[in-house]
Amino acid sequence: MPVWSWLLLYPFWTFQFNEMIAGDEPSLLKELGPILSQANHSRDFFYLSASSSESDAASLAEEQRKLVRRAFRDTWQFLSRDTSSQELIAKLEAVAENAFAAGAVDKEELLWLLSWDGDDLTTECGAPPAEEMVLRGLDGAQRKVVHQLARLLGLHSESRILEEDHKEDVVRTTQQKVLAIRPPRSLKCRAGAWTAPFSVTQVLTSSLVSA
Repeated sequence: MPVWSWLLLYPFWTFQFNEMIAGDEPSLLKELGPILSQANHSRDFFYLSASSSESDAASLAEEQRKLVRRAFRDTWQFLSRDTSSQELIAKLEAVAENAFAAGAVDKEELLWLLSWDGDDLTTECGAPPAEEMVLRGLDGAQRKVVHQLARLLGLHSESRILEEDHKEDVVRTTQQKVLAIRPPRSLKCRAGAWTAPFSVTQVLTSSLVSA
């Protein structure tokens, strides 16, 4: 009989065991003693394992919460009030996996240019997977948040000036600051796929709700 089945019978055998002690049945006591001892040990081990797993999960969640708070320490108050930036983080986590997923197509695009309108990211040119993802439409505070997010996810980021020529009656050139994100060079050399270490959005949302 497997050990777990003795756990179900533990209350019954415990009662019988106590009755035998009262009735002074030494032979049955000797026979059932090791069985009850094993059942008791297995039950304690089961509860200990469950408690240990819950403790490990709680410790991991707390460590992730600390990492997120540390990464966004300079922008935490801004993030807690700006729902658009919270949504931006959630969208970026989703598109980053598409942008830097190795082996999805035979040839990578040089870049994937995306525009943020305050609610959603839309493609202007390029497609995933790409060597880097370029974002436009971000204000200064949002660019800082994205830089912090990139570091937390193990990605490289940098701000650039994007020049565009507008052909009307005369050629007019405008400049706009954009933000580029790319996976680590070491990952590209190994031809590996980038994956997020954990869901920043989930931890951030939980932290903001409990704050």
